[in-house]
Amino acid sequence: MIRLPDAPILSNHSASVDAFEYNLIHLALVRFGAPQLVRLGARDLDILLEHDLWLCSDRRLDNMPLMAWTRFARGERRGPYAPVRCQIICYHAYARVVGRQALTDVARRLDDALREDVRGHTRVLRWRVRRDR
Repeated sequence: MIRLPDAPILSNHSASVDAFEYNLIHLALVRFGAPQLVRLGARDLDILLEHDLWLCSDRRLDNMPLMAWTRFARGERRGPYAPVRCQIICYHAYARVVGRQALTDVARRLDDALREDVRGHTRVLRWRVRRDR
């Protein structure tokens, strides 16, 4: 289980996560297990995902935390296409700049992994014809 880092907090505010991204991340955590570490190589970012906390850190800055998404209000959703309210904690000045795009990149990468997992485990069952008539 991951915990929030003991780093100085620059800002703490309410926000929402897009339903598509939240659903993909949640499905990946259910299917592949939690926690999951997603490395975004182009930006040297790591996103550590768990059901109740997503933590973004920068490898170039000695794994300094940039931001965290926590306190997901899953119970308040009005359906699977509704965004999920959460709390965002920013630890770095440019966290908001990279955070939005990083979450999109993580969702895209997990979407690819989920699609590949489905293709790799799909079986076609032969239809059994009833001959009792």
